[in-house]
Amino acid sequence: MKKKFVLFLALSLFIMFTKAFGFPLNDKSEACWQKGVNAALLAKDYVPGKIYMKFERLDSDGKTKDQKETWLELLPGEKEGKLIKALENGKDITKEELEKERIKREKNKGKGKKNNGDHFINLSSEEIVPFLTNSKKPVTYKYLGKEKENGVECNVFEFQKGYIQKKGTKEETITYQGKIWLDAVSGMPVKSSYTPNPLPSMVKQMEMNTTFISEGDKFFIKDYKMYIKAGFLFIKKRFRISFVLGGHRKSNKENQGN
Repeated sequence: MKKKFVLFLALSLFIMFTKAFGFPLNDKSEACWQKGVNAALLAKDYVPGKIYMKFERLDSDGKTKDQKETWLELLPGEKEGKLIKALENGKDITKEELEKERIKREKNKGKGKKNNGDHFINLSSEEIVPFLTNSKKPVTYKYLGKEKENGVECNVFEFQKGYIQKKGTKEETITYQGKIWLDAVSGMPVKSSYTPNPLPSMVKQMEMNTTFISEGDKFFIKDYKMYIKAGFLFIKKRFRISFVLGGHRKSNKENQGN
């Protein structure tokens, strides 16, 4: 009986330890992570050619109250997406949106202002992809174990990385912390989930969820969702912003911008 109790206690402590600190990295899990890093570096300078965006305002139950959908095309050498279609709560508002853009361009031209456009594209790999960072500090990670995700055997890692965000002439370091699921064989990411710290002003909660698609020795962001809960005093608002990306190609760095 005593031996059984000691065995049970040892097993319980082991489970608690692995939940708190993760499993120690072994050769296979370390190799899996490095495969993901290599694939991320190969895809770093690629941009999506087609972008679908959806902005939703949610009620307290998480149901959509209002939404706006936008379809964009990013032409080679451009950093601003070309509006293809726009819907607001299902109503086609493409003509109205194109007219607003035309009027804004004319006003900026008259004032001598540089026109950054309403559809400036800056889906930074360093910000979204867990392996990459524009900070001097390396991404840290630990192996949590194996899980199946969409029928794929995955190695699961917890990660933390710093990202330097520019605000005018100032810089702020944001820390992203979360989990990423890597295909145990190829090392390609399947999905990731993380949160930033610190949160933007008046934001109470922010969650980012990303799914990825593999193409040869590279992978790209397939869709990227942000859930935001914001508020001040008794005013509370909830939003969900979604991107679906496709048609990735190598960017022209001189024209693409940061």
